[in-house]
Amino acid sequence: MYELKRTHARAAFKDLLGQANHFLITLLVGLGAVSDGIAKLDDEFRTSWNPRDVKKSAERSRQFALDLSLVRAVDALDTYMMQARRSPTALTSADFASAMDGTGQKVSKRLEVFSAFLTPLAIRQQLFLKLAIDWRNRRVHSLAADTISSEEQKELLTYYASLKVEHNGLDMKALVGRYRSNEAPSFKDAASVIRLTQTAVEHFDGQLLAGLEIESYLRGLMARTLDPPRSPAIKDALRNACMNTWGETEKRANKSSRIMRMVGVHSTAVVTGRQVPDELVERTAAMTPDEAFEYLRSSST
Repeated sequence: MYELKRTHARAAFKDLLGQANHFLITLLVGLGAVSDGIAKLDDEFRTSWNPRDVKKSAERSRQFALDLSLVRAVDALDTYMMQARRSPTALTSADFASAMDGTGQKVSKRLEVFSAFLTPLAIRQQLFLKLAIDWRNRRVHSLAADTISSEEQKELLTYYASLKVEHNGLDMKALVGRYRSNEAPSFKDAASVIRLTQTAVEHFDGQLLAGLEIESYLRGLMARTLDPPRSPAIKDALRNACMNTWGETEKRANKSSRIMRMVGVHSTAVVTGRQVPDELVERTAAMTPDEAFEYLRSSST
């Protein structure tokens, strides 16, 4: 059996945020060493780093790193939603795609569209994510307009106990206080937002996977993998790629299987994602170069 465990959009999200907690902790550990005066200064920094107050500099740098982690988490979520719209689209209808096209530059609008066309997150998660998006905007743009109302903030606090359990001791009252004062997030705040965006993407991606027209989607992914956007001066790239992949009869099955793996299709004993028909994989492996070229050229753009 074969399966596709996630969309290309979720793969892009993971590339951006997959090890975010590890990287953030590494940065904060390093800054702790700076604050304690035990960090070793490499020669390349000696002429450009000489703060008057090392502890104060370390604390401000800590706030900077936490701000960046908040920005990265929200931007990774936005990347997921935008990539899901791009060809080959993972969205489940033309109306869904059209609504996404009308969201402009607003992450919050894209989240509203996803929530309208798919089963939305739980209310507490929706409110928390809405606040996180606003917080990111505040820390990046001083004149950013809020989208979460004071009433919604109060409602979010009614989920204090459940969010504390879900996020390993998160103090939502303190988090909302830092948000209202436009302060940098704490480490626990930032880690909780990272986890929240991961939860949101997992929630939405399972629904997108279930709604895919699987052959059309995979055909589009293979075409994009073999012929990515490039200079118009490069001609016949797809035809040449098809010849390299399907040209040698004795290697055809292995090379076509490698292309399938590159777009996320893997063999499995137990399907936990979206099942890909064996017939589709076998038919793709048996194509001649000309058949593969015509097949992939016909993919939607």
